[in-house]
Amino acid sequence: MSDTSPGATAGAGVIPRYSETVYAQTAAVGDQATSHDSLGFKLYVEALARFLRAPATRAPFTLSIEGPWGCGKSSFMLQLKNEIKAKSPGAVAIDFNAWKYDKQEELWAAFALTVTRSLRRSTPLLRRGFGDVKLYVSRLKGLTEAAGLVVKCLLWLVLAAAFALGIRWSLHASYSERFAIAQKAVGDTLSTSKAERSSESTQTPPPLRG
Repeated sequence: MSDTSPGATAGAGVIPRYSETVYAQTAAVGDQATSHDSLGFKLYVEALARFLRAPATRAPFTLSIEGPWGCGKSSFMLQLKNEIKAKSPGAVAIDFNAWKYDKQEELWAAFALTVTRSLRRSTPLLRRGFGDVKLYVSRLKGLTEAAGLVVKCLLWLVLAAAFALGIRWSLHASYSERFAIAQKAVGDTLSTSKAERSSESTQTPPPLRG
């Protein structure tokens, strides 16, 4: 029904206005994965989780969850991950979105990086440190790099020992001792700067050439 108010008549360059009200409603179902089973996935999720956790199941193998868009594949995967974690707390589930990458080289590199980072984050701190050291040592080539690693370790140990001794001394030294050392350090710095300025002022200027 068109608006018949003044100025609303159709003409050259005038767009007619309408008084009919239009209502818009958002979708009732969101496009986000949910852990709430509203599609009857529970039986399949539990069966697949038991299969994955079975002692007779051996890697490597691949499972494909297929279906048309919007049928709940992401929700199925989320519920499967939660089921496995609930029954096997030590299991590691890694999420990887392949749709973000166009080229095959980028896809494989991103996949490998995602897997390694996820496994590293799920590893305890001490075991992670030993793993990093083992990986670094395995990458060494020849005696030269091995000797360089030994020298670096010794330097780090010396620095750590000096730092620990400095902290221990600062905790046990008296105020007068700390003040005397700080005063001596400041005096040495000032005397060094004065000596440098005096040496610069006493330098003979180069002869003028006319």
